[in-house]
Amino acid sequence: MELAKAAQCEQSKKSFSSGKNLTQHRLTCSKSYSCKYCRKKFLNHANGTRYE
Repeated sequence: MELAKAAQCEQSKKSFSSGKNLTQHRLTCSKSYSCKYCRKKFLNHANGTRYE
């Protein structure tokens, strides 16, 4: 018997068994800057350009 997923991210469509896990995931999913080479996401442009 498979457990039903309780929550789904609107952006990535990933499902999570608890709202707490979804809330944590949303922080990652909503990051505003991504590396032009590997698409890794960052909270701000300064962190992303330092990574590149």
